[in-house]
Amino acid sequence: MVKEIYEKVDVLKIFGGIGYRYDVGDEEKEVRILLYGHYRIAYRVKKDAVEILGVFHGAMDIKKYLSIEGRMMGKSSKKKFTFSVKEK
Repeated sequence: MVKEIYEKVDVLKIFGGIGYRYDVGDEEKEVRILLYGHYRIAYRVKKDAVEILGVFHGAMDIKKYLSIEGRMMGKSSKKKFTFSVKEK
């Protein structure tokens, strides 16, 4: 399952804006959600990178993790998965 999620996320290198926009209450910190099976992959597109905020099961209430006050929006010391966006 992990390998398949990595493969799904790999698409973001080319199509960084796919998925739907998730409102966190701050336009400057736009979060997008990419669906994969029963999972939601939360990410942000930065100038030259895509930052994966987390992979959440569809039954989870991700609101508490992705809110401005939440840990996933930059107030956590946990490392996030980030990769550079390659332009064609």
